[in-house]
Amino acid sequence: FNTVTFEYVIVEPASVRSFDKIQTLLAVPVALVAGLVFAFLSCLHICVQILVINLHWIKVVWHNVLDIAISPFFRSFGECCGFIRISLEKY
Repeated sequence: FNTVTFEYVIVEPASVRSFDKIQTLLAVPVALVAGLVFAFLSCLHICVQILVINLHWIKVVWHNVLDIAISPFFRSFGECCGFIRISLEKY
């Protein structure tokens, strides 16, 4: 009668099951750097959101400037150039 051991169920060498010394040494610094990057990106995201909330009036003013001064110019330019047709013919 055969007994089932770990090697029969999960086929991997015995050396893979133990921790490598390099992995043990690099785990803490890599985790620390990843945590610092995540913290920096989170702070940056929060700062951008605060700016977006506090500077909403700039968005409103810019939208009004576009509607009053710039949009009519491009709308009329589009009306003037809307009738131009270009046709390509082969000779």
